[in-house]
Amino acid sequence: MNYDRRNDLIRLIAGSLLTSVRSERELRMIAGVLETEPNLMGDVAEMLRAALAVSSAPMTKIPSSDELPLHPLAEAAHQAMQRQKISKSQLLNEMVAIKPKLDPIQIKARSARDMLQRFFTEASVPDGAKLLKRLGINISEDPYLRGINER
Repeated sequence: MNYDRRNDLIRLIAGSLLTSVRSERELRMIAGVLETEPNLMGDVAEMLRAALAVSSAPMTKIPSSDELPLHPLAEAAHQAMQRQKISKSQLLNEMVAIKPKLDPIQIKARSARDMLQRFFTEASVPDGAKLLKRLGINISEDPYLRGINER
């Protein structure tokens, strides 16, 4: 295998693992397995060939998180963030202030839209309202957002 293809493959595998929803601990464990299992890549190649042989349907593109519809509160927060020119770092600081258990390193690697989507799908209703308030959105004044928040 030539050097460029090898590097592309390494980047593809590492990128796939890093964008997976795995904790740092799990990723370190995977790295250890990759170092110590001599037949692992052969097994992966075999599984890939078997999956391709079974699948006669054409491969379809999985939409990126930026192509999926945003949670309505995340959309409102994203618009407020753009209006006020709030940076990703500032947004992250606000999120961590509200939910200290968030992993800033894992979250900052995402786009601002993705950060907000994840926050609003995982956060409690009061935490979501706190973030909106910190971004200058008062839910109690907007019946639409208040209704979404109460769901």
